[in-house]
Amino acid sequence: MSENKIIKSSRYFRVNKRDIQDKTAQSQPIIISDSKGNYIKRAITTEDFLNIKFITKKGQKVQQAIDWAEKELPSICHQHKNITFYIWLGTCNLTELNRTTRYISLVNQNDSNVRYLRRKFIELKELITKIKPNSKIIFLEIPPYSIQRWNRSQGHKNPDIFSDDDQTLQNQLYLLNTFIQEINQSTEKSPKFDLDIRKTSKRKGGTDEYYNFNLYRTDGVHPNSLLAKLWMRRIATKILHQCYR
Repeated sequence: MSENKIIKSSRYFRVNKRDIQDKTAQSQPIIISDSKGNYIKRAITTEDFLNIKFITKKGQKVQQAIDWAEKELPSICHQHKNITFYIWLGTCNLTELNRTTRYISLVNQNDSNVRYLRRKFIELKELITKIKPNSKIIFLEIPPYSIQRWNRSQGHKNPDIFSDDDQTLQNQLYLLNTFIQEINQSTEKSPKFDLDIRKTSKRKGGTDEYYNFNLYRTDGVHPNSLLAKLWMRRIATKILHQCYR
């Protein structure tokens, strides 16, 4: 998409109080996320009436979320009769940050880490279900991001060497998001974030498809303010239908 299309889509997905005038909240929405959650939380406008609770931690990996849930989730669940959990994790498991250089790299070149995440997502879902048996659990798909752009933003002298890693990362994300659709038992429960940055260009003999990371911040990982607003509204629209009747 272009910036103009992002703006138009944000208007389309805008939610207001009148959207729930004849509805009753059936479940408390809780988003558990890494830093992605912070960016969309800052983009909230009219969505604040949905009373979304954010539990976010920068750099959070799935095992950290599991450890947190074991200790802290029982008290949170006690406060609400019904809860719908939105799990938006996985980014920080596919790539790792070198805290000295500030560069990121793939954890694995093969799909072993995707298989690991499958097991951990199932483990997290089973844990939440054990703590809150009547809860709903929805995994949000992981948006594409760029190792090359992140490392360029951190001053790497030759960031183009990461272009192959970017392609490997996109392949891993495709596999992981396919599994997320399976564990959700639906392709409709999570927004398709990748569609918002997918772009095509025509050439002789066909078209090329690529991701427009110009819609991200310069780090190539986090959405800019326009895209964050759209993603917040996409999630809010899901919450409106999934938590209100």
